Amino acid sequence: IGAPLVGLLLAEGADVTLIGRQAPADRRARHVAADLASEDGLKAACGAVEEVAPDMLVCLAGAQHFGSFTGQGPDEIAAAYRVNLVAPAVLARAALPGMERRGRGHVLFAGSVFGAVPFAHFATYSSAKAGLAALTLALRREFGERGITFTCAVPRAVKTAMANETIRRFAEVAGFKFDAPADVARRILEV
Repeated sequence: IGAPLVGLLLAEGADVTLIGRQAPADRRARHVAADLASEDGLKAACGAVEEVAPDMLVCLAGAQHFGSFTGQGPDEIAAAYRVNLVAPAVLARAALPGMERRGRGHVLFAGSVFGAVPFAHFATYSSAKAGLAALTLALRREFGERGITFTCAVPRAVKTAMANETIRRFAEVAGFKFDAPADVARRILEV
């Protein structure tokens, strides 16, 4: 979802800084290398957000485990929560002071339909995304009078690398429909 969204934002004339493990294909976007699953990476990402003081923060990073909850080790569970819930929360915290100074801003979190409809074999992912939806509502109530808006986009299944062959077979049996990343990016931008 990130690559098409970056392209759309750049086409609109936005100054884009991307934080992640991999540099964007479009070199017009500034890149800050950081792994949100690690403590050091999250600190570097927060420092970059504080420095940029964005008008808009979009948190799209995600980590997903498909399988038995007991098949996921404690370190994997902690890393999944760090990427899916902790990172968006602390990155929003890093962006909010600049937004408050300006009296405006927008924070967009990438949730998932799995946060509202938790499925077996997606326990960590579903519970983190449910937490992200709750975080969005709490921040709306806390900062809404200050000109800062919060959105939690809730796409259904998206054809990304996270939707591996096993997940695609599961989706077929469960009757899921997959959306193209570019379509989801367009809908996010409309928010």
